[in-house]
Amino acid sequence: YSIKKGAEQGADMKILHISKYYYPYIGGVENICKYLAEGMPQHEVAVLCFNEEKKDVVDDVNGIKVYRVATWVNISRQALSLSYFSMMHRAIKEFQPDIIHFHWANPFPAAVLLTMIPSNVKLVIHWHMDIIKQKRIYPFIKPVEKKLLKRANLVVVTSPQYRDGSKPLQRFKDKVKVVPNAIDEDNFVLRVGDKQEIMNVM
Repeated sequence: YSIKKGAEQGADMKILHISKYYYPYIGGVENICKYLAEGMPQHEVAVLCFNEEKKDVVDDVNGIKVYRVATWVNISRQALSLSYFSMMHRAIKEFQPDIIHFHWANPFPAAVLLTMIPSNVKLVIHWHMDIIKQKRIYPFIKPVEKKLLKRANLVVVTSPQYRDGSKPLQRFKDKVKVVPNAIDEDNFVLRVGDKQEIMNVM
């Protein structure tokens, strides 16, 4: 993060990630969110996401507080829930983040966030993807997308090609920074039996 709050440079920050889902749900965005959440021990981190079940839950995953919102229905791969308003309000009030790190594309939570993000909270958008397939509903999403980008203090993409090729980002390129995807280095450490398994495959 290049955003600093307060006079002390490098002071610990409270970062609230907003992701579609979170571990143990497995997905590309969810993995990156987990790597970032667990990879910043110098900061206090929490996560707000959807629950795969129809109930609101607050739990702990490897020391990260996770607010999971009940999923009532899915439309065009977007989970929806009226309890998102109360859970987001609770997460912001309890956790009191300095920074909200929003993982896009996640339009419904973005619309909710725009109604209640405190003016003193910095907003980082992790731009994982443009909305391409949902062409019929995109005209309804576009105003939310535009307002979110306008509110953002920083927009993160994973490559210069994506920065230059994403249509929604062109008006906001002064906010865009290229940051490579996070990885879990432990996944590349050889463990007992790994060499033999690799040799068997080859």
